[in-house]
Amino acid sequence: MVTLSAFADEVATDLADQVAALRAVGIGHVDVRGVGGRNISTLDTAEVRGTRDTLDANEIGVASLASPIGKCPVDIPLADLYGQVEQAATYAHILGTPLVRVFSFYPTGADDTAWRDGALERLGAMTSWARDSGITLLVENEKGTYAATVDGCAEICGAFGGDYLGTVLDAANYVQCGQAPYPDAYRALRPWIRHVHVKDVAADGAMVVAGKGRCRWPELLEALRDDGYDGYLSLEPHLLHAGQFGGFTGPELFPGAVAALRGLLAELAWTELPAVPLSEEMV
Repeated sequence: MVTLSAFADEVATDLADQVAALRAVGIGHVDVRGVGGRNISTLDTAEVRGTRDTLDANEIGVASLASPIGKCPVDIPLADLYGQVEQAATYAHILGTPLVRVFSFYPTGADDTAWRDGALERLGAMTSWARDSGITLLVENEKGTYAATVDGCAEICGAFGGDYLGTVLDAANYVQCGQAPYPDAYRALRPWIRHVHVKDVAADGAMVVAGKGRCRWPELLEALRDDGYDGYLSLEPHLLHAGQFGGFTGPELFPGAVAALRGLLAELAWTELPAVPLSEEMV
């Protein structure tokens, strides 16, 4: 079985509206990134506890804490980075997930060696801190960061991958960086894939629902199923807007993105883990 989740801030800003949108399509998990128009990292502890209480009351589990850690220049001081990881670990524990999404840093100049060495030094330190804090870091293959390419992501995972660091497979991000999510990224990174973001990109660069673009979602999902993947498929469609720190799909287009993914799963006879009941009007 596989579990569906979603970036609910793709659908609405207000947490109550996010929850309603998830329940309307029967999705019972959320990747927490934006709440009330603010990134999760800017909330205080009481606000995070309030978020957890609202999700609990609506039977919504947390798939991951989608932090922005590492989406910054590689010369960030280690002390600052440590504080960010410790905050994320605290919030992840409050929210009830061990998974924290991170990035692999932007270069600060033309020196690729300094970028590589700085990124690996920081990710190594972050993995050690994650072990001490009881969380697992999920490195996303974000454009412009060291893990944007299959080789860069594989180098990071080969060095630090294990119980405390894995990777998010974002197929559309690989396409946008001139990489092949399937078979290249999948085959190189399969041992470390702990999370999957679902969006697709057309030949003209427009974001489309899964299966309508160049990401080869049917083959990728089939490979994940056949290899026994049992993590999350997290919808992040970006159908109306895609930016550096997030995207937006809206309540009108989001159900279509969910239906497209479920259609692909049905074709593969890949069973979805039971989630919250569909609201009456969506049955």
